[in-house]
Amino acid sequence: NETPITSTFKISITNFYERENIIEPNFIEQVKMKIAGKKLDIWKYRIRKEEGIVIASEPSTGELGPYEVAVVNIWVYADTWGTYYDKLTCHITGLAPYIIDLEAHITGFPLSFPMSYGNIQNKTILRFGVLYYHGESQKRRVRIKNESNVNISVNWHVFITEENNAPCNPFNLSLDIFDSGNVKLGSGSISGNKLHENGLYSQEMRLNIIPYYGKEDFIIFQIRPGDITIPAKKETSFFIRVNPKICNLHITDTLHIKAVAIGYLRISEFDSKREDHFVRPSGVDMQPVILHMEVTIEMPLFTMHHTKEDVIFRVNAIDVMSAYSQTYTVNRTFRFTNNKQAPLSALIRTTGLFEILRIKSLDYNIKQKALRHNINLNPGQSAEIQIGCFFDGKIIEKALQTLKENDYALVDETMSLSRTVTLEGKLYLKQHNLIQQNLHLSVHVTFPHLILHAETLDFGAVFLKDTKKLPLLIQNRSAVPVQIHVRMKFTVEEYHIEPEDILLPPSVASGKNITEILISFTP
Repeated sequence: NETPITSTFKISITNFYERENIIEPNFIEQVKMKIAGKKLDIWKYRIRKEEGIVIASEPSTGELGPYEVAVVNIWVYADTWGTYYDKLTCHITGLAPYIIDLEAHITGFPLSFPMSYGNIQNKTILRFGVLYYHGESQKRRVRIKNESNVNISVNWHVFITEENNAPCNPFNLSLDIFDSGNVKLGSGSISGNKLHENGLYSQEMRLNIIPYYGKEDFIIFQIRPGDITIPAKKETSFFIRVNPKICNLHITDTLHIKAVAIGYLRISEFDSKREDHFVRPSGVDMQPVILHMEVTIEMPLFTMHHTKEDVIFRVNAIDVMSAYSQTYTVNRTFRFTNNKQAPLSALIRTTGLFEILRIKSLDYNIKQKALRHNINLNPGQSAEIQIGCFFDGKIIEKALQTLKENDYALVDETMSLSRTVTLEGKLYLKQHNLIQQNLHLSVHVTFPHLILHAETLDFGAVFLKDTKKLPLLIQNRSAVPVQIHVRMKFTVEEYHIEPEDILLPPSVASGKNITEILISFTP
């Protein structure tokens, strides 16, 4: 007041003034809020229904003395986003009213997930845990709360997020198909069918260009209903189902899938804009509601019970060659268990010298008769597979040729005292549309390892009718005894070998086990 005249003033709000009769919570509601650790917020009881904002002045009336400065505080409280327009009118006695335009930009997001309350992370994550491929689908119920004063509709889209190093496309396209009405979406008793019959609802489509979140998914994650409406100040729920049966898996063991459910907010025309009152953005003009989802799909593989030594079939070449035309067999039994939560069915095959002899179930409650080369196990069941490795003289001769080509190399020079040839093969279990489990098998064919300590016997000068003897020292460095026959390449009567047939004992730890054969010459 820049005059010596005393006057009075009154402040009024045009659009978003306070509710006339403020209804505070009763005693029971206050006790519930206290138990829940919530403080009483009287401001939310001052907002008029469905306005979303209240503007109040303090003081609203008063006396303005001569040359006095009166301070009026303008309070804004809102629970609904948007840009609001209002007029503050200052009435001073004896003067024309002063009008001040008010504009309030209300930020914040109206939707929240109760499951994330108290979460220290800045995002809501729905974790499905570990599911097994071919297992049953899992369903989760998710609640979503609308904190605003308007009804909000959301059309869900699911995107499989890609790794950081994966190439990104510039954007995604989303197509929303929804019912759009000419009336305000409310919580009244008018049913959707009535609205369709009266022509108040029509189906619309909206094509949106949105940031790139990943490849849109319609199979692994399914949200029902795909289009939901959350009433003002209330909660609603929807269901998310993950289907591990129809994942396109190209993995060896497990696959960790991350996805996001994106929903852009949609409100009625009545709630989106009112002339000289408010403008509320929606759709792509506003950030979407995002729900992060994670699931680990585990491949239902057979558990194999074997040691490193079990997959090695050992055979001595001497044992096979002693019966050249007959077949020599070495058998092994392997055990497989289904430790997963889904039934397993696989085709069993072998390669190399190995053959499947028998498949035996260890569970008597399996009624179906197993096929010869197939295995079917329910969760927790086990089976035994007997594998045979068959040898004959031709295989040993081929292995001997390999040994000669490799310069009589030892498998392990520090431990093995035998010359060994390794033949590879495998047992594989192939599940339909899944990866193939391989069990590598090997055959160690051991040949005798003999050392002659004299390659040439020089008899020197020998008198007629006289006999001279020289020793031939042979050391058996094999781990098994070796039967040998010593003879001359050409029949020469002057030479005599004693003994011609001898069983060389196996090598001892000291390696000094040497056998002596006498070669005599009588000219």
